[in-house]
Amino acid sequence: MLCSAVLRKVLATVTEPTPPTAHEGPWVTLNRIVESSIGGCVGYFQWAGELCQPSHLFVALVVLAVCAGLFCWRININVFGLNQFYRNRLVRCYLGATRWKPGLRKPHRFTGFDDGDDFSMTDLQTSKPGDGEKIPYRGPFPLVNCALNLGGSSDLDVHTRQSASFTLTPLFAGTSRTRVGYAPMRLKDSRCDVDTFAEGVTFGRAVSISGAAANPNMGYSTSPLVSALLTMFNVRLGWWFPNPGREKWQTELPLFSLSCLVKEFLGMADEKSTFVNVSDGGHFENLGIYELVRRRARVIIACDGECDEHYSFGSLGNAIRLAKVDFNARIELDVSRIRPEGGGNSASHCAVGKIKYNDGSTGYLIYLKSSLTGDEPTDVAQYHSSHNAFPHESTADQFFSEDQFESYRRLGYHIAEQAFRDTAAGSEFVSLATRMWDTWAPSSSENRKFLAHTSKLDEIWAIFCDRPAMQDLWKELNSTVPLPDGTGPVHLSEDEFCTCLALIQLMENVFVDLKLDEFWTHPDNRGWAMLFTMWVRSPKFREAWERSNRTFGIRFEYFCHARLGMKRENPVARVT
Repeated sequence: MLCSAVLRKVLATVTEPTPPTAHEGPWVTLNRIVESSIGGCVGYFQWAGELCQPSHLFVALVVLAVCAGLFCWRININVFGLNQFYRNRLVRCYLGATRWKPGLRKPHRFTGFDDGDDFSMTDLQTSKPGDGEKIPYRGPFPLVNCALNLGGSSDLDVHTRQSASFTLTPLFAGTSRTRVGYAPMRLKDSRCDVDTFAEGVTFGRAVSISGAAANPNMGYSTSPLVSALLTMFNVRLGWWFPNPGREKWQTELPLFSLSCLVKEFLGMADEKSTFVNVSDGGHFENLGIYELVRRRARVIIACDGECDEHYSFGSLGNAIRLAKVDFNARIELDVSRIRPEGGGNSASHCAVGKIKYNDGSTGYLIYLKSSLTGDEPTDVAQYHSSHNAFPHESTADQFFSEDQFESYRRLGYHIAEQAFRDTAAGSEFVSLATRMWDTWAPSSSENRKFLAHTSKLDEIWAIFCDRPAMQDLWKELNSTVPLPDGTGPVHLSEDEFCTCLALIQLMENVFVDLKLDEFWTHPDNRGWAMLFTMWVRSPKFREAWERSNRTFGIRFEYFCHARLGMKRENPVARVT
């Protein structure tokens, strides 16, 4: 009524201009129209001043408050957002495409959606044959990673993160936060066997929440100004779940959603309320390996497709920090071969590292990165030539063309094909990762340094070939079994002593150039490590070392003692 009254008053004050006479030109007519419009606006502001009395404003505010309360009571805050729109298209694009058998799908004639495309998360629980009438599920166990937004939390531990990991699995939903915890997805007892958490969570909904990048509360990227703007324009892809740590964790919707909307507007979502705000897992950790590190997975495969044109590896660095701080798990990964040199192509799409968990066990991280090495298929190379930002085009582009979509798909297939090219189908995961570690480990030094030392070793081997009197030393140096330690003095000829000194000097040179104190276990250094281990078994070699060890570097002496078990001086002789 208020709007209609305003409209009537404006129309009443704006008088229709007098039509021009035959002697008047178009400029006179335009002048009359302007005068009429100005007069109408002046009349409107005079009327608006009369209307904006305290009593009138109070009535308007009461009406607006009643409407807001009614909407917050009757309208689902989750359905009112954009998540449903996003979920329907994800389900149709991926889950619906798997139901290709003719007659299996029965889509709506207008939208093309079929409710049968989606399914409950609990359908992915591993079951035994004979448990019910359904075919037992034997696929992988999904961990759908989301972010629990904590912008309004008073906990200083999340002051910078403003979020925590929130997982949706076929068995449980929740987080390790004390105030939240976990809730079962399904209760199975004598009374019921139904989905319980939030009255059931479908797989499509879980995936759409996990990818809800645009949301007023966005973890460590939360900003009060951005939160207010996104809430005003209803750019809300996140979801409000019942707090698993509260009594009403089975309830799907809040009874009155105004408080939830206010928290979104202010960017102040927390973990104390009955309902918690959950959004894109990338708002906490973008690679999705955080929960796998928590579970001490033996092999983790991470695919990094973020927009990272400068190869700063932001998501990887964040994941490594979180793993160290939260789980005391150290991830050792060298990505130097992926980072382009001089603005050119990368040397590799893949890097393999090790994860050292706090219980002493070791895992492997196979890291795949969107990159170009120059051996891509022709169609991918052609797309890159016309789109220089590929494969790091902005993720703000949500409307891919056919050639764009196919180029990314084909590049991903090429990366996986190259990374796993030396592995056999059906290989056990740990053995597969071990082989990839040996294959993809970056070189610990330049090739020319490595080759220079092998050339020097060939020269020393030639000495043994030219001097038959040194065959006893040759046999000792190349023995594959431990030699007995003699109690008496070791006879060492002058030629044998000089040759042993040459070998020890070669060892020190290799130690310095190849950084063996850091890269002793590197796959490329295995030959040197095995060779040195055989040499130190020789009594004559050990005798030469004990006579001359103070003529070599102290670091090298410590290394020989720690890695090879050779004697060292105590106290160590130092230069003063």
